[in-house]
Amino acid sequence: MHLDAPSKQEAQTAAARAGLASQGFLYVVVGLLALGIVFGDDAQADQRGAIAAVRAQPFGKVLLLVLTVGVALHAAWRVSKAIRSDDETIKRLADGARGLMYAGFTIVCAKALFDADESGGGGTTERKATGKVLDLPAGRALVLIAGLGVLGAGIWQWRQPFSQRFVEKLRLAGLSEAWRRTITVLGTIGFVARGIALAMIGWFLIDSAIDEAPSKAGGLDQALHALAADHPWRLLVVAVGLLAFGAFRIVDAALRRISET
Repeated sequence: MHLDAPSKQEAQTAAARAGLASQGFLYVVVGLLALGIVFGDDAQADQRGAIAAVRAQPFGKVLLLVLTVGVALHAAWRVSKAIRSDDETIKRLADGARGLMYAGFTIVCAKALFDADESGGGGTTERKATGKVLDLPAGRALVLIAGLGVLGAGIWQWRQPFSQRFVEKLRLAGLSEAWRRTITVLGTIGFVARGIALAMIGWFLIDSAIDEAPSKAGGLDQALHALAADHPWRLLVVAVGLLAFGAFRIVDAALRRISET
C-alpha cells in the first residue's frame, strides 16, 4: 500500500497542533508550580522549572522526550510563520521572537533529557543575559527597548478578551453553547494572567536599564515570586489564570483552524 507524503500545509498544521499542545502543557505545569508557591513550596515556577518537574516524574524521560519534540515543533512553526506570514511586521517579529524563545526551551529540554546540568533557575539566566547586554556600548538602550517590547506584549495580551480574536481562530461549529462559553472563559482568564506576568517581566527589564542593575532583571519565576510577596492571593489568582491559559492552549491545539496555522 502506497502512502502519500503529507502536504506542506498538513505538515505545518501538524507542527502547529503539537507545538501549541506542548506550550499548553508547560503552562499547566507552571500554573501548578505557582500554586505550590502559594502553599509554601519554593519551586521554580517557570518553563525551566516545569521541564525539571516533568523529568522528576515516573517515566519522566519518556514524557520529556515527547515534550522536547513538541517544543521544537513549536519553535519551528513560529519561525516558519514569521517568514511566510502576510501579517503586519510587528506580529511577524513577535512570532520570530517566540520561535527563538522556544528554541531555547528545546535546548533546555534536550539537556534535561541527557541529564546535563542546566543552571539558570530563578531568573539567573535573564540576569546574566541582561548584564552582558548592559556592558555593550548601547546596552542600556537595548535593555530598555527589550523591556518596553515585553511590556507591550503583556498589554497586547490584555486586548485579547476584548477583541475575541483567539476565539475566531478556532473551529467551534458543532460545539454546544456551554462548551463555547467554557473555551472563551479559559482564553479570557488565561490571556489576562499571561499579560500580567509579561508586563512584570517587562518592568523588571525597564527597571534594570534605568538603574543599570542586572540584578533587577528576571523572568517568569521572579515575576510569580514577586506576586507572592506580602499578598499570596495575587499569585493564587495568576496561578489559576496560567492553568486556564495552559488548558486553553491545549484546546487551541485541537480546534485551531487550518488557515491559522
